Amino acid sequence: MPNKKRKSSDNQSLKLALIFFISVFTLVIIAVSLKVISVITSSSFNGKNRFTIAIIKDSSDIISFAPDTNSISVLHVASKKKLTGTDVGKYLKIPIDGQVILGQNSNQEFNKLFLQNNNVEMQMRITLTNYYAVNTSLTIIDVARLWLFTKTVASHAIYVKNYSIPDNVDLSSELTIDKILSQLFSDSAVSAEKVSIQIVNGTGVSGLGNRLARLITNMGGNVISVSTSDKLIETSEIDYFDKKNYTLEKLYSILKFPIKKIDLSSNISDLIIILGKDSLPALVF
Repeated sequence: MPNKKRKSSDNQSLKLALIFFISVFTLVIIAVSLKVISVITSSSFNGKNRFTIAIIKDSSDIISFAPDTNSISVLHVASKKKLTGTDVGKYLKIPIDGQVILGQNSNQEFNKLFLQNNNVEMQMRITLTNYYAVNTSLTIIDVARLWLFTKTVASHAIYVKNYSIPDNVDLSSELTIDKILSQLFSDSAVSAEKVSIQIVNGTGVSGLGNRLARLITNMGGNVISVSTSDKLIETSEIDYFDKKNYTLEKLYSILKFPIKKIDLSSNISDLIIILGKDSLPALVF
């Protein structure tokens, strides 16, 4: 009888240990799955539309991947000032979707390896294989997709331009290189939709509407009106009338303004971007 009781007790302990192991294993699988889902859903490059990143070092490289034309545009931007991706985006009036930062705050071995390779495919491969040593806003899924995309692009479909930012330049000043920028960074999906856009500046800061218009035009957008509100507006928003489209989604990804559907069929444009005072602390244009 004691042996039977001991055997029954041993079996019960084995069952409890097995249940515990299965529970822990299940929780680990769920946690890993949730992490993978989170990384995938937070990735931005969809392999269909133009995606532009800034490589920030002593000078800056703006690299734009265009899946629709299976091409890559590279703009080498020289500046005596140390600029961030946001600074370069503001100055050039182009949307920056992500950035890789090389400098004192990032891994020095990665910096050295990256700078020794000017080939975009190699740079994306190095970023992927050294991802956790990189100071970047891109997800590992983004980097992997960008690297795979570079392997499909022929060398003659990589367009490289150089530009030097003048000393003591005002980052909000208008440039004469917009034509070049629109050729390099125009999003064909935005251009094809031909969505008409109206901008209303309610910030009280002169010129902001025109600055935003330049950014939208450089990305292929159709700005038909820029006006100034006769009274200050507190809250920014993007208004649309019919249905959501890629242009609306792209503008939201850049500006992060709330989207609002309104019923004004007599309006002159398909979208209205309202610049409110709340946009001033974090302008990207």
